[in-house]
Amino acid sequence: TAYLNDNYPAAIELYTKALSYGDYGLFYNGRSEAYFYWGDSGKALPDIERAIELRPMTEDYYVHRAMIYYYNGDVRQAVSDLSIAQGIRPDDGGTLWGREHILEKIVKEAHSFYQDKNYQKAVEQYELVLTVGASKYYDLYYWQGLAYMNMGDYTHAAEKLQIAADVFPNN
Repeated sequence: TAYLNDNYPAAIELYTKALSYGDYGLFYNGRSEAYFYWGDSGKALPDIERAIELRPMTEDYYVHRAMIYYYNGDVRQAVSDLSIAQGIRPDDGGTLWGREHILEKIVKEAHSFYQDKNYQKAVEQYELVLTVGASKYYDLYYWQGLAYMNMGDYTHAAEKLQIAADVFPNN
C-alpha cells in the first residue's frame, strides 16, 4: 500500500527488503517504479535493467524502461523499447497505454519543432513515431512532407505527401 499511497520512500524500503529474500524481476520493477515516480530515474534505470535481465519476456518492463529513457531525453531508446514490448504482447492494455502515452508526447515535441521551423528535428521525431505507430499516425507523413518542402527537399516531400494521400485519400 505504500506505493499505492504515493509513499515512495516506504515502497523503496519494502522492495529492498523483499529483494533480500531473492532476486526477482517483479521486486526490481516495483522498486524501479517507486524510484521513478519519486523522481530518481538514476536509481530507477539499473533496477529495471535487472528486472529485464531476469524476465526478458515481460513487456511491462520494457514500457517502464521506455518511460525512463523518454524522460531522460533518450527518445530513440524509448521507441526501441516500445517496439520490443509491442513485439512481446501487442494487444496488452498496459503496453498500449504506455506506448500511446510516450508517442503522443513525441508527436507534440515534433509539432513544436515544426512550429519553431526546426524542420529537420521535426522530421526525425515524426519518423520515430512512424516506426512504432504508423497505422494510427498516418497524418505524420503529411507533416513530414511539409517539413521536407520547407527545407527545400522536394523529392522527399513528394514521397511523404504521396504516402499520406495513399493512406488517407479523402483529405
